[in-house]
Amino acid sequence: MKKRVVKQELAKTSRHKNVFRNLIKDLFTYGTVKTTLAKAKSLKRNVDKLLSKIKDKNLSDLRILAKKLGDFTLSEKIVDYALKHKEKRRGGYVAVRRLAVRRGDSSVIAKVVLVDWVAKPLKIVKKPTAEKKVNKVKEEKRA
Repeated sequence: MKKRVVKQELAKTSRHKNVFRNLIKDLFTYGTVKTTLAKAKSLKRNVDKLLSKIKDKNLSDLRILAKKLGDFTLSEKIVDYALKHKEKRRGGYVAVRRLAVRRGDSSVIAKVVLVDWVAKPLKIVKKPTAEKKVNKVKEEKRA
């Protein structure tokens, strides 16, 4: 007999797939993501399934992830993370923490965090300002 088991899933349109693709990319790029509670719960379920499928660092696992994410280098990073933490834990790679209620529509905002994630600092490349460009052009004209 089927009981009242309800899974909260979002629509499977291409727009929602792209939203989740970008959320997963941001989660593995930065280690944390802020989103609504419904998206956070669904994201947790998807990421845990994705990480539990990874067995080894072989080409087929990388291609499966690259197909889901659309980024081969990020899929290598995800496989490294999964294999490193698979020994420590069986599941629960993602934690969802409730933050606050959004003011405009009263939806609950949650923070999705990768457990045991070590964030590497991003390299910030400074672009030359307009003044430096103008000075460089003036120097070239003088010479």
